[in-house]
Amino acid sequence: MSQIFSQIELRIVPIKDGDLRYQLLTITILRPGDLFVEREGSRGKSLLARIQPEELEQLRLPEAWDESRGVMLFGNAPTWLYGRLVALCRGAAWVGCYNVRQGGAIVVASRVPFPDVGAVVPLRSRPQPGMAIAIGGAPNSGKSVFAHALRSALSQQMSSYLHRANWDGEGNWSYETEDQTVARQLVERGKFKIHLRPNGEALLQSYFEYHAEATRHIRAVVDVTLVDLGGRPDAVKLPVVSACSHFVIISRDAEQVPLWLELFRGLQPLVVIHSQLAEGCRVVRSQPILEVEAGPWLREREATVPMMVLERILKACEGSDKPSTTMRSPKDHL
Repeated sequence: MSQIFSQIELRIVPIKDGDLRYQLLTITILRPGDLFVEREGSRGKSLLARIQPEELEQLRLPEAWDESRGVMLFGNAPTWLYGRLVALCRGAAWVGCYNVRQGGAIVVASRVPFPDVGAVVPLRSRPQPGMAIAIGGAPNSGKSVFAHALRSALSQQMSSYLHRANWDGEGNWSYETEDQTVARQLVERGKFKIHLRPNGEALLQSYFEYHAEATRHIRAVVDVTLVDLGGRPDAVKLPVVSACSHFVIISRDAEQVPLWLELFRGLQPLVVIHSQLAEGCRVVRSQPILEVEAGPWLREREATVPMMVLERILKACEGSDKPSTTMRSPKDHL
């Protein structure tokens, strides 16, 4: 059973994981066709429609809510909505907020010995891992713009998640934020140049091992995981590469393509995109790997994945097991 508000649906899903019984409180934003609206001054970008804070006053838990059990909050929503839901669920045995990179819910409040605050309660919803597409290419080729556009396109048909395994400070928020000047400032502030630190080599190894494990956790939940690997084809990234199944290369420098092909040697190829500033898409060759010239991939413009590229990726998706229907596009609420 569910509780529906003007833009929010809350649904209770009972979960049994061994001896642990709890409830999944899924958060769904309704009217997906109306979520993206044009706003004056947005330079053609589609921006996520806002959930109004005044909705919190009428927010109620579904009738199927069971206070005697723990609850895992699951879904994409503003931080303040999560805060209100945690407050509403305070009588539960325990409350956890799902974090896809941890592969489960981080317990933030508990009235029982187990799970305690700080524990991670795992969530598994797929019989086998979903696809994971590694995305790499030369710096300033539009990788992040392409990855964001691809995630948007795939999310219309299946659950997808964009995982940025790089320290460039970017996230989906940086493309959906209306004030791009502020977004760029926050991106620069969020960059963390690990390789320049005194113990950079050890930190890099630990960093990419963490993101490899995070990628495997994400694959356990969603149909397609996109992994942005940044602009350097370094061997230190191999743990993350090995956690993926397919690859896409997007590069403005043709000489760097062979380096990425070598790094991705153990993965299934999807497409090599030769990034260009001119608008359009042209096939360079179709064998042994599809190669196209396509662009532009600019932050200030809303990018669209060329149909031939999208069709190639969707065809590869058909080879994986049937997309999940109960959980779609989970993201962190940070």
